[in-house]
Amino acid sequence: MKSSLERLVTVVLIVVFACLSIRFSANADDEQTEADTKQVSVHVALLDVGRVFKESATFKEEMQVIREELADAQRDFTKQQEALAVVTAEHKQLTPGSKDYLDLAQAIATDEVKLKTKIARQKARTMHQEAEAYASHYNLLRQVVDEYAKKHKIRLVLRQNTSEMNPDEPKSVLGSINRFVIFEDQLDITDDILQIVNSN
Repeated sequence: MKSSLERLVTVVLIVVFACLSIRFSANADDEQTEADTKQVSVHVALLDVGRVFKESATFKEEMQVIREELADAQRDFTKQQEALAVVTAEHKQLTPGSKDYLDLAQAIATDEVKLKTKIARQKARTMHQEAEAYASHYNLLRQVVDEYAKKHKIRLVLRQNTSEMNPDEPKSVLGSINRFVIFEDQLDITDDILQIVNSN
């Protein structure tokens, strides 16, 4: 009888010890999981870079100056083309093979080459000005985002496109389908960044 009682006590102690071990192990796992979660936790924000460029006052002003310069140049080119057209019409009235005919033909060809060169140079100049404008404002934007992220303890800022999809435009539809961000909840910092950019 005593032996049976001892065996029963032993079994009970083993069961109690096993339950305690499982409980402690579960608590340790929970603590480890919580610690791992804290370690991999990343503060993420989203930014619509295209919208910042579109609504940046200083960027729009700079681009407007570039467009106005291009428009002035194009008006000048149009006048030169019209003048060449008049001369070309006069050239057709001359006797083919005559000295005046040949001299005017040479002058027209020279003026056409000069005009094409001017147009090409203006196009290259405009592209360079636009590239410089984008580069300088993007560098400014990166500085603003860097300071904002550090201030708000954001460790990762991803680019997104918040423009509405236009079902009638294939390019818009494809762009929406290819977006990296499909859903987000209060992660967009575009308004804050725009406010800082425009205040500068």
